[in-house]
Amino acid sequence: MSVVGAPPAGAESIWQLAIGFGMAARAVQTACLLGVFDGLVAQPKTGPVLAQELGLDANGLEAILVACTALGVLERSTDGRYRNSALASTFLRAGVPGTLHDAVQRGSTLYTDWVDLPAAVRSGQPLHSGVALSDATALKAYLDGVFQTSWPEAVAFAEGHDWHDVRRVLDVGGGTGAYAIGLARRWPDLRVDLLEREAVVPFARDLIRASGLASRINVLAGDYHGTLPGATYDLTLLMNVLHQESADNTAQ
Repeated sequence: MSVVGAPPAGAESIWQLAIGFGMAARAVQTACLLGVFDGLVAQPKTGPVLAQELGLDANGLEAILVACTALGVLERSTDGRYRNSALASTFLRAGVPGTLHDAVQRGSTLYTDWVDLPAAVRSGQPLHSGVALSDATALKAYLDGVFQTSWPEAVAFAEGHDWHDVRRVLDVGGGTGAYAIGLARRWPDLRVDLLEREAVVPFARDLIRASGLASRINVLAGDYHGTLPGATYDLTLLMNVLHQESADNTAQ
């Protein structure tokens, strides 16, 4: 019997299914944490030279450099020097516009959750190492990552439908405004109310202001369980929200 979605038979496929993704993610996270991508900005370098500059063990760093090259975030010349790929230059360097550097670094904390996953399934209790709303630095890193990964889909969403009759949009749990900005840029007669938790509101307002759309995107602080605007909307967006609710709540 053929089963849809089943991996190819063989021990290698099971091995890759079980650990491959985790190993790749950890290699890139480690390179970010150790400053590898920033250390290669000025010029390509060999592993020993970079290890000396970063104060790392040369053999250990070489293993990370080889892994990152296989993953496409580094490139290696025939004389053994490494440089950032275009992908790493755009998304893995610290302090450049649009970077995911801080979000990738923060991804290392998620390993605690994954290690504890069996206990969570046994007990039914949620895992608690997610982003604390009180930690502004970690929250911004998370929100920046969500925006950058959502932006291409937001642009496609805005361009892929005919919204010319839509005048008012409610974006529930809209983060820092990827979909709101995408819609407002594409459809100039459209206005958006974005509802988000109070801790997220300043980051959303800053990004929307920087986009030049503060006059058409209004950010409201609240929780959709008890704080929904009383206005009438032509379109309501509810994305990446219901997965965190119980079956009973989503059925209401």
